Amino acid sequence: MTKRLYDSVTWRRMRERQLAKHPLCSMCLSKGLTVQASIADHIIPHHGDRKLFFDPTNLSSLCQPCHDNRKRQIEHHGYSQACDAEGLPVDITHPWYQEKVERSKKREKDKKRNGKKRED
Repeated sequence: MTKRLYDSVTWRRMRERQLAKHPLCSMCLSKGLTVQASIADHIIPHHGDRKLFFDPTNLSSLCQPCHDNRKRQIEHHGYSQACDAEGLPVDITHPWYQEKVERSKKREKDKKRNGKKRED
């Protein structure tokens, strides 16, 4: 079923329009790199849903390495495992940031609790 969608004339035209309108890889651009895109990728996986498959707002231009590596990693783990030059995760949905947010919330809660005790 999905192969038929990718073989359709409608898809080929959508792909051509996407890559003509956005010729550079969006993931590389977010890292400050200029790399030619070769794949019109579905942002939200369509799983055979024709409406989602043919939704032009659900497309992103990617280069082959980003599509085959980073995008699959994100789909598998739910976040990118890429890190910046200092070794910190670049994806704010990475668990490291979630743990940091939880620690920060706990500190704030402890401060409020300690402040109330002093007032009593």
